[in-house]
Amino acid sequence: MKKKLFYFIGVLSVVFSSCAVGHKLDNKVSVVIDVSHYADSYQTTSNKYVDKSLGGEYLNAFITELKSSLHSYNIETVTKEHKNSSTNAMYSLQVNRITFSEKFETESVYTDGKTTIPERFDVVDCNFNANLRLYKTDKTGREKLLKFYSSSFSKSEELSNNRTLLQMIFGENKDGSKYTYKELDDDVMFDLSRKSARRVAAKTSKIISKNL
Repeated sequence: MKKKLFYFIGVLSVVFSSCAVGHKLDNKVSVVIDVSHYADSYQTTSNKYVDKSLGGEYLNAFITELKSSLHSYNIETVTKEHKNSSTNAMYSLQVNRITFSEKFETESVYTDGKTTIPERFDVVDCNFNANLRLYKTDKTGREKLLKFYSSSFSKSEELSNNRTLLQMIFGENKDGSKYTYKELDDDVMFDLSRKSARRVAAKTSKIISKNL
């Protein structure tokens, strides 16, 4: 039984790692990152971390990390003018929409065995989702859609009654009656945007390697 469990965990590890690891190309190719069709949207029932006034900065963090990550796969980013003047086949990565989500769920917990009134916590979940299209332009200037894909990353606040290291050292919270509530970093949306960009770069490198 244990062998089967370890095997299953190993398979899952390979699957998830393959989603994040790209394919470094043998020869350098050029990609235009196109944001001319870009639109953002906000789905928020909480306004603790997502700041609509920082939408442009979220996008810049995503694009900057995307360019850097593509470079690691031997993919250079060039301007649209360079694409129009090139006689070689080119690729265009169109960023269509980024959705910033922030939602919460109210969880009620009894912090000890005596109270009849639960303590309530609003546990927030943040999500960054990018939708993109990758095109290949041939030498005649005709574009072919290679793939429509997306990249999504989430991070949630944590509410747990698991014993902390200090509680174990001092012999506390053996009955799991004490809860810890951990908030997210204030810049969590920038962190999610960069993680999403790295996943986009990995996916893009795989698609291009199959369509050279």
